[in-house]
Amino acid sequence: MELDFTNITEFINGVGFPIAICVYLLWYNKSTIEKQQTLLNELKDIIRDNSEVMRDIVDEIKRNKP
Repeated sequence: MELDFTNITEFINGVGFPIAICVYLLWYNKSTIEKQQTLLNELKDIIRDNSEVMRDIVDEIKRNKP
């Protein structure tokens, strides 16, 4: 959705300021949730990789225990 100043002004004049703000906040909320989901997926992958490394370390310590 491409917005320039003219389109924004026409939209606000057409539907009113409160409705325009609601539409903007809905769009902002949707984009924020998408970014958070991406970050959470990356964090999940990092935690999974970290857990695998920790298991390897524990296994190595158990093998080398006298």
